[in-house]
Amino acid sequence: LEPLWNLHNAITSNYNSIDTVRELLLNEHNWEKENVDQMLLRYSSTTLSAMEGETLLRSLLRIVRPLSQIVLDAVCELCPSPKDAAQTLRSRALALQEPITKDDNDDNDDFQKKNEMVQRAVQNCCVTANEENTNNEEIVVVAHICKFFSTDPSHILKRSSSSSHTTTTTSGNVLMGVTRVLSGVLESNQSYYCFGPKQTSYEAKIRLYLLMGNHSLLPVTSVPAGHVCALEICDKTFYHKTLTLSSSKYATPLRGFDFGRR
Repeated sequence: LEPLWNLHNAITSNYNSIDTVRELLLNEHNWEKENVDQMLLRYSSTTLSAMEGETLLRSLLRIVRPLSQIVLDAVCELCPSPKDAAQTLRSRALALQEPITKDDNDDNDDFQKKNEMVQRAVQNCCVTANEENTNNEEIVVVAHICKFFSTDPSHILKRSSSSSHTTTTTSGNVLMGVTRVLSGVLESNQSYYCFGPKQTSYEAKIRLYLLMGNHSLLPVTSVPAGHVCALEICDKTFYHKTLTLSSSKYATPLRGFDFGRR
C-alpha cells in the first residue's frame, strides 16, 4: 500500500498544482517518471487544473488501484477455494437436496445411488475426470442460478474477428441468471435438466455470458467449475426465483441457505 500512501500524501499535504504533485512523486517518493506520466496522461491539462485536491486524489487512485482489482485480489488471497468451500465451510449450503422418492417405486435405490454420484461431484468441485475422482466416475455438470435479472439487449456484446466487440440489436429485455458452476464444465448452446426448488424439472437450452462490470455481457462457449457467469435460458418460460441445472436427470436442487430459520 506504500505507493497509494505516497500519492495520498503528495496531494493532501501541499497541493498547489499538478506540477507540485509530479515533483513530489518523482523526487521525494521515487516514482518512475514513466509511471507518473502514464497516470497523468489520461487527463488533459485543463481537466487537471480544474480539479480540487480531493477530487484529483480520488480520480488518480482509481487509476493506480481500481476497486474491482482490489476486491478480486482480496477474494483470491483470503477466501477459500471453491472446493474447500464446498467441502468444509459451506458443506450444507452447497449440497443438493435429498431426492423425494415414492414408497411404491422400485427404482428408488438406483435413483439414490446416481444422486449420490452427483452429490460427490458437487462436493469435489471437479472440472475433469482426473481431479479428485477416486471412483473414476463420470463428471456430472451441475450449476446453480441464485437470482435472475433483466438486461437490455444492447448490453450483450458480440464477439468479432477483431479485438473490439459490437452490441446486439434484439428488441425487448433479456432475462439472465447469475450462475455458479459447481461441477464439470457448463457449455453454451447445450440442453440441461433444470430443477426448481421443489424438484420440478424440465430440459432447456442455455447460453452463457461473461459478466463485465455493471452491465456488459460477453458471450462465452463454456465455464468451468468454481466460476460465476450469466446464463440465459432459451425458449422456455419458468417461474422460479432460483434454478439448479445439471447434465444428469438424477440431480436435485441446491439446498441453499436457511437464513436463520429453524
